[in-house]
Amino acid sequence: MNDLRFRLADDADLAAVVRLRDDAARWMLAQGVTGQWQPGELGGDHFLRIMESGEVWLAEAADRVVGAWELWWEDEDAWGPQPPTAGYVHRLMVDRGSVPPGTGRQLLRVAERRVA
Repeated sequence: MNDLRFRLADDADLAAVVRLRDDAARWMLAQGVTGQWQPGELGGDHFLRIMESGEVWLAEAADRVVGAWELWWEDEDAWGPQPPTAGYVHRLMVDRGSVPPGTGRQLLRVAERRVA
């Protein structure tokens, strides 16, 4: 999808990010993936907290949010104390109904460039 635009999320984007996350959770459940994401599990307060300590990135197409991910600059719970040389992608998600296969890889490439 070559017409994607990327930008940092702000407070006005919270509902769109929560919708995207809940849709991804519903898709996972429909595929038989249980024990991970649940619809309604994370609200706008979660993403607002991440925006205060890290970054929430959006992918837009035709003025609509079609993908997002969190970029953290530390993740001691998973990796322990680390030198500040890495970024950690969390909650990579795409709107499966409006983007072609491979869009998630494109989002990861953008995240890689940001970390580099």
